[in-house]
Amino acid sequence: MNVIKCKDKQRDGTTNNSSDISDSGIDIDSVPNNAQQLMINSISPKAKKRALHRLVENIPCGVSRSLCGEFGVNISKNVKPSNEDNSSELKQNVVEFMNCDNVSDVCPDVKKMHKGVPIRYRLHNLNVLHEQFQAETGTSCSYSMFCQYIPPNIKKPDVNDWRTCLCMLCLNPQMKLEKLIRMNAINNTDTDLHNIIKDDLKFEEF
Repeated sequence: MNVIKCKDKQRDGTTNNSSDISDSGIDIDSVPNNAQQLMINSISPKAKKRALHRLVENIPCGVSRSLCGEFGVNISKNVKPSNEDNSSELKQNVVEFMNCDNVSDVCPDVKKMHKGVPIRYRLHNLNVLHEQFQAETGTSCSYSMFCQYIPPNIKKPDVNDWRTCLCMLCLNPQMKLEKLIRMNAINNTDTDLHNIIKDDLKFEEF
């Protein structure tokens, strides 16, 4: 008799708990019935996409079909990373590229800042830099996207921003050397600056 009463109390308790959940407005079917489902439901959608991407890369061959129904997706297809991840990586690459010394130069006036960051001046126009960025990094991106990620402290120089000549002849030593030879300012038959630098004798004469 005591055993029957205990079972009746357990059934009564279960019924009461279920009614309490129903009264609270919670959908019983939506409540996770195990720890694994509870953990999966607590993961953000972005984390789920990253986990699925790693799963596709590491899963053994021939297993995808058996897991297809369980995951609710065709994991045999390539899952690309989110656009936000790609944009973040592209932005970082553009920032690092634009801060290279062969792409931009620090402003001669050290007092010029942009929100505490020193101003740098571009050494070429944006069309050239866009092509150079794609060639050096192997990254393909549109011109508008490239310009969007250029740091705000990197600016186009004006004539008054430099303390030296802004012409390409002064910015490019090779072109400057050729110009001096054409003007007969120096006597040198070798117009290749790279050969002059490698040869100690030519460099001393130069």
